[in-house]
Amino acid sequence: AEGGAGLGGGGSLLAVQRNESLEVLGVAGEGQLHLTALDSTGQPVLHGVLFDSATHLPGGGARRAAAKGAATSAGLGAGAVYSPPPGLWRYPGEYVYVLSARPTAGAAAPDGGAVFLEVRLRLTSDFMADALLPQDEEEEEAEASAEAAGGWVGGERLWRGGAAPLGEI
Repeated sequence: AEGGAGLGGGGSLLAVQRNESLEVLGVAGEGQLHLTALDSTGQPVLHGVLFDSATHLPGGGARRAAAKGAATSAGLGAGAVYSPPPGLWRYPGEYVYVLSARPTAGAAAPDGGAVFLEVRLRLTSDFMADALLPQDEEEEEAEASAEAAGGWVGGERLWRGGAAPLGEI
């Protein structure tokens, strides 16, 4: 995420629909990650600092040094690496989320003025049965006959209910 000083200053916009949720899985780099949620009228309903590289390393010095080394080897420059517990940073649908990166409090922006953070996100969609597209009968028959014949359809192997055995794909 790359961002500026406010909503008009840049950032990444993510529109999350009613049947979806957005989860921040991890952040790495030097700076702060700000999150703002906008309702359907564009009004902010939530704003906060999700991550600050100056404070997101429990355990202090040795852990911070190791994280800086990991971030540097990943090409992120010196910085912290943080992965929240699963579900901690999960946000509901029906909002537009703005993620923006900013310098840590009291720190000057790096040369060029941009702050870069690596942010891992997951967008999850839940669908009700009536929202799923029906398959046509020909497609269902082709899949059924392909499964009966070993699973080959048009040069692709169909795998249902688990991982394919290694080397058979």
